[in-house]
Amino acid sequence: DNIPYTATMVPVIIEMSRDPTLALPIAPLAWALAWGADIGGNGTLIGSSANIVVASLAHQAGYSITFRSFFKVGFPNMLISTLFANIYLLVVYVAIGEGIPGAVGHSLYAYEHGIVDGEAGGGGMQ
Repeated sequence: DNIPYTATMVPVIIEMSRDPTLALPIAPLAWALAWGADIGGNGTLIGSSANIVVASLAHQAGYSITFRSFFKVGFPNMLISTLFANIYLLVVYVAIGEGIPGAVGHSLYAYEHGIVDGEAGGGGMQ
């Protein structure tokens, strides 16, 4: 399932955002992880436990959903959904990202060390 992967990756993206050499903002990383885990499971029959449950229920009702038949529909839909999620992230966090909390320049490192717009000082975590 995608939940253990997501739970494992949360500390990784937190550390990526805390790294002063990367200075990556946390919000787009978190959204990309969430959407990737959610949307990515829609590509194949075994990509999500919900897909397996639906296939089982369909089988009980006399309908057959094979891996191949699911893949023919699910994979293109997953690719299109992933494309739109990427476009959204690029628009929100890159094109119009200034002033959005968690956008460009708002890494956890900068927040924890009180760096605002490249200058030290200010709030940070107390």
